[in-house]
Amino acid sequence: MACESPRDEYRIGAAAAVGSWAHALLTGGDYQLPDRVGFDTVSPSLQHLGIQSRDLADEAGRLLDTAGWTILEAETPMSDGTVSGTADLVVYHEQFGAAICEFKTGRRADTAWLQLGAYLQLAARDDLGWGGVLHVPRVRIDRPVEGRLEWRAAAGLVGEWQSMRGRMLEVAAGRPPLATPGGHCGWCRVGDCAVRAGWEGDG
Repeated sequence: MACESPRDEYRIGAAAAVGSWAHALLTGGDYQLPDRVGFDTVSPSLQHLGIQSRDLADEAGRLLDTAGWTILEAETPMSDGTVSGTADLVVYHEQFGAAICEFKTGRRADTAWLQLGAYLQLAARDDLGWGGVLHVPRVRIDRPVEGRLEWRAAAGLVGEWQSMRGRMLEVAAGRPPLATPGGHCGWCRVGDCAVRAGWEGDG
């Protein structure tokens, strides 16, 4: 069971390409743009992808720096053998200590809170007192990039994840899923996700 949606390894959409590229720029990592990219009206060319990725990374870095957070780790794999995922950022603040932060560039960021609960539990670190969402949506290059950084206590996020994890196990054991899954999660059999529940965090 992964905390991330499946992707076609041979093709990537423009939104995913911009997000991955922005992640790499923010953390100083490498990013190899796939040969096949599905451009769209927001990102109609490779030039647009590059400009948008840099703008999103710059805004994300500004938000973290202004709030006093420093990146310690990036793209950290986490797994307990049954649940797996990759935490975007482990960050540190002199006052608040260490935290896991998810960097989201899509229109919605609400599912990130469920991911954070899973990652915080998988990390099993006492010094991780917070989970954060760094939401910087992709926009056309003629529009200003505006992001938001929000934090929630780790204990509450882990509790929400444990509740959802119980629901997942029930469905896996044969309990019928709900009839109305989240809008972009039709591939998931659980049918009771953070999007459907209307979690806060959507920017």
